[in-house]
Amino acid sequence: MSCNVKINDHIKLADNCKLNWHSVKWESDNTRHVAMPVRNTVRRFIEEKLKITRYQFMKETGLSKTTVYALCDNHEQIPNGIALNKICDCYKIQPCELLEWSED
Repeated sequence: MSCNVKINDHIKLADNCKLNWHSVKWESDNTRHVAMPVRNTVRRFIEEKLKITRYQFMKETGLSKTTVYALCDNHEQIPNGIALNKICDCYKIQPCELLEWSED
């Protein structure tokens, strides 16, 4: 998920997180846009590979409706470990089929 931060705001990150200045874009209204180079491809997986509805995907994986729609409607929403495990276990796939990295 991208976020906009005012220049004077402070960003607190977990100790193991690093903010790479290459992923920060400055906007004209004095905000920074933090780009997320890793995106989920869940929607593409459902529509192109499985050729099923979101509802059927939800029922087969056991994920909540909220989670399925969040992943399908926002490619910057990265599935958590539980969601990844449920999808991978259900369809016997590797996580790389649900995530992609791109240079922005």
